[in-house]
Amino acid sequence: MIPEARRLIRMKHARAVMDCDPRLGLEVRRVLALLDVAPAPPSSQGWSAKELAELIVTEPGLTKDPRKVRDALVALREAIRDKAHMCLEDELSDFLRIAGDDRQRQIVARRLGWDGAGGCTLEVAGAGAGITREGVRKMEKRLLAPLTRTAAPPFAPALDAALEFVEGALPGAPAELSHALVDEGILAHQFDLWGLETAAQVLRRDVAFLLPRPGHSGLVLPESSQQMSTAVRRVARRSVEQWGAATCFDVAAKVSKMGAEGIEAAIVLDLLTLLVDFEWLDEETGWFWLRSVPRNRLLNQIEKIMAVAPRIHVSELRGGLVRHHRLKGFAPPRRVLLELCRRVDGYHTEGDDVVADRPLDWREVLPDNEATMTEVLLAHGPLLGLGEFEAYCEAAGMNRSSMSFYLGYSPIIHRYAPGVYGLRGAEIPPGLAESVMPRSPRMRALQDHGRISQDAVWVAYRLTASTIRSGVVNIPAGLKELLAGTFALKAEDGAEIGTFSIRQHTGWGLQPYFRRRGGEHGDILLAIFELTSRSVTVHLGDEELLHEVAAGDMPSQR
Repeated sequence: MIPEARRLIRMKHARAVMDCDPRLGLEVRRVLALLDVAPAPPSSQGWSAKELAELIVTEPGLTKDPRKVRDALVALREAIRDKAHMCLEDELSDFLRIAGDDRQRQIVARRLGWDGAGGCTLEVAGAGAGITREGVRKMEKRLLAPLTRTAAPPFAPALDAALEFVEGALPGAPAELSHALVDEGILAHQFDLWGLETAAQVLRRDVAFLLPRPGHSGLVLPESSQQMSTAVRRVARRSVEQWGAATCFDVAAKVSKMGAEGIEAAIVLDLLTLLVDFEWLDEETGWFWLRSVPRNRLLNQIEKIMAVAPRIHVSELRGGLVRHHRLKGFAPPRRVLLELCRRVDGYHTEGDDVVADRPLDWREVLPDNEATMTEVLLAHGPLLGLGEFEAYCEAAGMNRSSMSFYLGYSPIIHRYAPGVYGLRGAEIPPGLAESVMPRSPRMRALQDHGRISQDAVWVAYRLTASTIRSGVVNIPAGLKELLAGTFALKAEDGAEIGTFSIRQHTGWGLQPYFRRRGGEHGDILLAIFELTSRSVTVHLGDEELLHEVAAGDMPSQR
């Protein structure tokens, strides 16, 4: 008896097997039943196999039948050894076998993902078995009851080994971690790790990792990433609230500035995909949005435009979005904007056109001043010269300063020719804009660069595919000596993007800006250089931006 008790004490898992265990508790209780007098258990969880063996060694006189106790100890040790050598799939199946037959075990294993397939809803599990959702729920509750009602967590060495291995291998791709668990002998086959997480929840184990959402690719991350996940979520929601859509590169840069220096975009991406409302707009370039963000500035402006143009080409839509003063010249690339409109309720796309599912009433959508301008253009347009437009709007009660503001920034107003305005997306007959154009002297030819003050100069570019791809631009000859060196590169909202370097006629370093904020062929890029602070702020816009700059209306002065 004593030698067998000592062998049990030396077993690796003896302390983890309790007398309340759903699989091995009966064997422990058989040993207890053979003792003439058993003291109170050492804890509220009861006796462990090791504690019971230690009691027998220190007080052998507690039994009058040591041979039966020896046989019971041998049976307990062999039972522990058998359970300790199971792979995870067999271990989980063994738990379900306690309270159910093979068919019930298979249904609940499918539901929980304990069959390695990743789990499913009650409806899916029931449909596959020919029973109702409620039937699956009751079956699951009954089969799991023996595992959840014990005083101590059940003995599950394969599960413990799997959780420990995954925690030590993070971060990692789910499929790669599953393969590694097979190589370690913990799993017998490829196994979706969501089943591992549900097993940990049922069997009361802590999970020290974060899994990607079902259906999303990504890495399994350490639980310590939870704090980082909170920061990523906060930054992402603010970015989508301000810009309507964002890139994982921009979020990574902002999170890095908050104290997570050196965080990789890939880690940020995996944390983003954990958000339940995360949706890709263009996975290749990192554009995404969050559906549940309640205040989306971009969607508000899209609604305005669609109220006056229920069908509009995406380029025209994008041109209106960049005008809005709060978007500061920002608008996602055309393909991203199209995908956003496909996903938003109320719109659909036909080729490169965005179409409203039902007509929007511009009187309900537009604020007072833009509604007044719309009413004037519908009544007297479709195009009006600046003087007429101003006169009609003043007659309708709109003051001149408001008129000037909305002419420059409203997404629904389009400048069809110098001094000629109409609603964006309107059907304009050929030649009409030229016929309406005021006969006043033409404005002076626009420059591609100029001086704002002794301390600041501006340079404007029309973007090409090559510029966007390389991030390299030419510097005007008259500015090459003045601007030689390195500048801190900033976006319209003051966000620090990187550095911009100039040598001779060449400037480079715009790629991070395009990666984070977009930019397309034909856009106007305005760079304002502050010489004393050695910083350059970049603005994106359309042709209107050139007219404003030429007239001395600098974005930084608005």
